[in-house]
Amino acid sequence: MGDTDEKTYRSYSARTISDNLVLNVNLRFLFNCLVALGIASMAIYRFEKRLSELESRVESHNQNIESLVEKHIEQEKIEREKLEEEIKWYQSLNPLSKKKMRK
Repeated sequence: MGDTDEKTYRSYSARTISDNLVLNVNLRFLFNCLVALGIASMAIYRFEKRLSELESRVESHNQNIESLVEKHIEQEKIEREKLEEEIKWYQSLNPLSKKKMRK
C-alpha cells in the first residue's frame, strides 16, 4: 500500500508524539458516532420528561384518592351515627331490653 493507492473514503491522518504513532479517524464513522450520541441523548431526555410527567400525575392521583377516602370515612361516620340512633330507638320500644339493661 503505497501513496499510489486511491482512497475511497475521507479520513484525517495525524502524526502525534512520534513518527511511529499514526492516528487515522474516518470522518464518516465520527459523524455516525455523533448522530448516535444525539439520538441517545434525545431518547434519554424524552424518557426523563415522561417519567417526571408520570410522577406528577401519580402525585395528583394520590391526592385525589386521599380526599375520596376522607369523604368516605365521613360518610361512614354519619351512617354509623344514624344506625346507632335507630338502634337506641328500637331498644326503647322493646320492653325486654329495658329489663336486660337494669340487670
